[in-house]
Formats: sequence, C-alpha cells, structure tokens
Amino acid sequence: MVAIGRAASTFLSWTTPQGIQTPLELSQRPEGRFTICKRDISPGDDLLSIPLSSCLKSDSLENLAEKLAHEKNRGSKSKFAPYIEFLPTLEGD
Repeated sequence: MVAIGRAASTFLSWTTPQGIQTPLELSQRPEGRFTICKRDISPGDDLLSIPLSSCLKSDSLENLAEKLAHEKNRGSKSKFAPYIEFLPTLEGD
C-alpha cells in the first residue's frame, strides 16, 4: 500500500469538524484509493454520516458544476477547499 498524501491527510482532518462520521478508513494503492473497515459492521449500522451543511447542494448537475467551480476558484478561502483538493483529476491523480 502507498501512504496517503498531503491532500488526503488535510481532507481527513477537515471531515471531523464538518461533522462527517464513518467507521471507514481511507487507504491508497498505486491503482487508486479505497476504503476499508477494521471493525465489525452490523445490519443497520451507518457507514457514512454527512450533515447537509457539509455538502455542495444543487437542483441540477449544471448548477452543481458551477458551484464546484466557484468554490475551487476561491482556493483556500473556500469551506470546501480540503475536499476539492482531494478530488481525483481527469489525469487520474
């Protein structure tokens, strides 16, 4: 396995104050990112809890793309900067 990079570490540090909760852990291999769970999961357990305040929301895909572009252009001033920096690129990062 490959150690997760700076963007992933920043993203993971960002999730807790945003109220995002999960028993899953992020990992990475040369072929890509994945999640693992190192504890037993029972039926009905939540695997991911994300408050709506931590989501980019929209009523259309075009509007969502515009919002994402706007937040990306804001750079480090954006509340979503750690998430946006962590997103994979078209080049396959």
